[in-house]
This record gives sequence, C-alpha cells and structure tokens, in this order.
Amino acid sequence: MQDYCKNCGAPIRGKGKFCHECGRPIEQNNCCENCGAEISPNEKYCQKCGHKHKSAISSIPQTDSKNKTIIFILIAVVVVLAVAVILASGVLTPDVPLVTEDFGVFTMLIPEGSNFVETSSIPSYGFGGYVGMENAGDYSDEVFSIMVSTIRGGTHPSEVSLDRQEGDITVYKSNQGKTVYYIERDIGEYEFTVIGNDDETIIRMLNSVIIAD
Repeated sequence: MQDYCKNCGAPIRGKGKFCHECGRPIEQNNCCENCGAEISPNEKYCQKCGHKHKSAISSIPQTDSKNKTIIFILIAVVVVLAVAVILASGVLTPDVPLVTEDFGVFTMLIPEGSNFVETSSIPSYGFGGYVGMENAGDYSDEVFSIMVSTIRGGTHPSEVSLDRQEGDITVYKSNQGKTVYYIERDIGEYEFTVIGNDDETIIRMLNSVIIAD
C-alpha cells in the first residue's frame, strides 16, 4: 500500500523521515501487517481483518516480573514480622527437655538438670502420708515443686483458682497476678501436685507418671 505525504501529497519513497518534495517530516501511517489497511496507533486489532498488531504487542508494559518481585518482598516482610510476633509471645518457645527420674514408688519425667530435694514429709500413720520436694537445680522457675500425697480431700490454697480441666488433670492458676500453676492428677491411691510457671511442661510430667509395682 503506497503512503503519501500528508503535507504535499507526494508519494513517499522508501523509509525516509522527510518528504523529498516539500521537506516536511513524514507522519508515518500505521498499516495492518496482514491486509495493509490504515490503522490508528492506539488500536490493538485491525478493524478490517481483526489481525493483532505487532506494535500493540510490543507496547504492552512488561511489568509482571517487577510486580512479582514486589509481591515476594511484601510476603517476606509479612512472614518475618509474623515470626517475630510469635517468638515474642512465646508460642514457639522450645519445649523444656525432660528425662526419666526414678523416685522409688514412681517414675516421672522431670526437666533435664533439675534436682528435686525432699523438704517436707508426713509418715503414713495408717491414714495416709505426704512428701514435698523442691527443685534445687535447673528449670526451677518452670517447675519448682512436686508433692505426692495419699491423703485425700485436702483444700487448695486461697491464692489459686480453677483454670481448666484436661482429662484427669486439673489446672489451677494463681489469682495474685503472677503466672504460677498448681496442677493436680490422681493416679491410683496417689495424688500428685506439681507447681511452676510452665503449665505445658508440668502436664507432660504428670502424664508420664508410672507407679511402681
């Protein structure tokens, strides 16, 4: 399809940028590569044959890769912030390592490095006995005492109140503003009470109790 200068009407020769007759800059006519029909620079498809123009394809902004990079950066920032919040809240605090300890009458998992020393006891005298042990070793805040009794029906300290029940384990919590748990479990003739500020570790300990034959 022959193009003509829009100023003087002379035929345009080759691909020159200026008209060889009047010297005016040539306004390039956009033509369909398929049928040769004149098209608007903003049209993506030929109005005559429907062909998609190469110029339209090449003019589409190539922003996908940039957008993906931005999205990945935003996701990474959100993940980092979420992990920081979880760590700060203690949700991902590693479990206290536990090892098996033989107390003679029973075995129980206790914190690794802990050292439970008998501090009080009451002989049976035919109606039941009691032994109290305090942790003089590691993790003494998480678990600071174990009490074993065959005396049933005792009252609980006034500074604790019922927090929840998990199966046969009863969880009491301090109502004095401190995070202290007073957790009980009855096993056979024995009542076990463990006190500390790590309720999950204490529950693991109580669930591990095995009474000796």
